[in-house]
Amino acid sequence: MFLKDQSDIRKCSSCDNGFLTEKLFEISNLPLVDSFSKSSESAKKVPTSTVTIRSCNCCKTVQIDNPINPVNLYKSYIYDSKSSPDLENHFEGYLNDLNTRGLLNNSRILEIGINDGLLAEKIIDSKPLSYVGIDPSPQSASIKTQGISIINDFFSSDLIKDHNLEKGTVDLILANHVLSHIPNLIDTFRSINHLLTAEGILVFEVQSLAHMLEGGGFDYIYHEHIFYHTLESLNILLTDSGLRIYDVSLTPVKGGSYRIFACKIDDERENSARLDYYKFFEKLIKPHSNERWSLMNNHVSTIKSKIHHVLENCNKKILGYGASATGTVLLRYLELDNLLESIIDDNTKRQGLYAPKSALPILDSSSIKNDSLVLCLAWRHYGYYKNKLENINHIVPMPFLQHFDNNID
Repeated sequence: MFLKDQSDIRKCSSCDNGFLTEKLFEISNLPLVDSFSKSSESAKKVPTSTVTIRSCNCCKTVQIDNPINPVNLYKSYIYDSKSSPDLENHFEGYLNDLNTRGLLNNSRILEIGINDGLLAEKIIDSKPLSYVGIDPSPQSASIKTQGISIINDFFSSDLIKDHNLEKGTVDLILANHVLSHIPNLIDTFRSINHLLTAEGILVFEVQSLAHMLEGGGFDYIYHEHIFYHTLESLNILLTDSGLRIYDVSLTPVKGGSYRIFACKIDDERENSARLDYYKFFEKLIKPHSNERWSLMNNHVSTIKSKIHHVLENCNKKILGYGASATGTVLLRYLELDNLLESIIDDNTKRQGLYAPKSALPILDSSSIKNDSLVLCLAWRHYGYYKNKLENINHIVPMPFLQHFDNNID
């Protein structure tokens, strides 16, 4: 199940040389967060493990010290981009950004982590010279859009050899919220550099660790997210791979994510003022410091205490809203499994399933009654369903801090 044995647990999963420092944060007995099951019996049998977060003393990448093998996570992966209510608009903006920068014109494109093809199906209308999507999930194997070729596998240097992908033949590589999931990041970035043309561009999105810590969004810490990125740690890995960051912008996805633009290290593109700003921002937040993580631990302890006080003194039927990976984290870390009766979700693919380990049934919103108390597990998407709770007692457990977008030039 795990990638490492106990003797390797302190070795960095990101770079070649690093070792992991003392514990920063921990979630005990966390089930595989997206393993929603067809029966309560199988839900109760979903494997659990303790997720421990540490930082590398060499590349400074914050990471899980003993990640689960991705094969165990993605062989029956049910998440698809089209089910996320904010990604449709997000990818429209993403498409406009790429077009404005002229990155789609006559380009040979490769997308790592294509999932169900939501972004690719938008880009293909720009008529790129070619479009290859790489992803191990079942969703990618079912993509039949004309002009998109699929390799249903994990991206790595071995994949490049096995599929005879030629050196220097890709103009644009996209990787959106997948570089937190792939072990051996240094191999990934070196493989990307191998494929890019001399003037090729890598565009990727990752959750910003600094903004996660600033907003207190600990529920994004789970098995699939092996790595938690900063510009500082990414710059170390990219430089070692012959690449460099020249621009970055901030998007609200996942509580604050970077969209990063990287080129070959000897490319003459100038660095943007935005890049300088977010480097400065990270120095203020100090995302690699023990002091900052101590604040996070205190913050989530306070949330846990306050929510338990409310729910344990409630005489209403308590429901959760949002059968999501982050909802699973909230239930486990805050120890709420035994206080809820069920979880509401608007995604028909999740309705009728059972939540991992807690085996709470997933129901549609018709199950919400006037005597219900609803805990908004999917608190980031509260704006999409709050009208259904207008006259219902409900709790939003955490604030979503809106950040100004990329207006710094």
